[in-house]
Amino acid sequence: MKLVKKITMSFFAAGVCIGMASCKKLVEVEPQTSVGVADMYRNVFDADAAVIGIYGKLMKLAKPYVLMNELRADLMDITTNADANLRQLSEHTATVNNPYIDPQPFYEVIVNCNDVLSNFKKMYAQSKLKEAEYTQRYSDIGAIRSWVYLQLGIHYGKIPYITNPLVQVKDLNDSANFPMLTLPVLIDSLVAFTEKLPYTDDYPTGTTLQTVVDGYSTNKFFINKNILLGDLYLWQGQYDKAADRYKRVMEINGSTGSSTQFYNQYKISNGATSPSLNSISYTRGLDFSSLNL
Repeated sequence: MKLVKKITMSFFAAGVCIGMASCKKLVEVEPQTSVGVADMYRNVFDADAAVIGIYGKLMKLAKPYVLMNELRADLMDITTNADANLRQLSEHTATVNNPYIDPQPFYEVIVNCNDVLSNFKKMYAQSKLKEAEYTQRYSDIGAIRSWVYLQLGIHYGKIPYITNPLVQVKDLNDSANFPMLTLPVLIDSLVAFTEKLPYTDDYPTGTTLQTVVDGYSTNKFFINKNILLGDLYLWQGQYDKAADRYKRVMEINGSTGSSTQFYNQYKISNGATSPSLNSISYTRGLDFSSLNL
């Protein structure tokens, strides 16, 4: 119960920050270093900026994601120098004041996802985004939100499930905006939403988000929606559907590629064509006696 209260209060704090930011009466002078809502969603490049912004927020979840998953499991362990909070996490005795279990960073991503998804719908309705531009970006952010909710559900069991944007402070006073879902119900809701996303492949070549940054292609920067669906189906017990989604990613003749590079993208390769990409490589392809050490 304490953890549920902590989730609710953290979400309330995150929502207040966003709601207060939209209240014009708080300040008399227009801000000079920020962009107003009317100027935020004008074209596909603004939509791209919103997508990249969500991923920037998502990066902040790396530390709690690793600690809450692996330190509580068997892939990590504490040392003798670990503080009391890390020790609690490792021993599954975390108290409500433990900073490593704070759900606020997760809900900060969710609140921003809800805002972006709502505005993408408006952009498409106003012909500011073409259909392909809309479906690709909407599906990407929708998948991010589902993944974050999955993490919260796994660790907290019963959580508020909010899919509408919080525009004003008064939105926080309506308890109907914060339905509490147990993990099984949450999984069903996430599956229902995610499997209806209009686009489940990677961003195609030629789109504005498919580019090269510091010599690296951005095609691996974004969430893989088939893997996400595979995970959700596993939690739901739909093993055949999960296998189908994983197969789409793993097989060489998948719907988004047919090259050796595509085949090796999500697996430990034992080929010798691109040693720099392999965790295991051989001087002679598939010859186990020629292992490169």
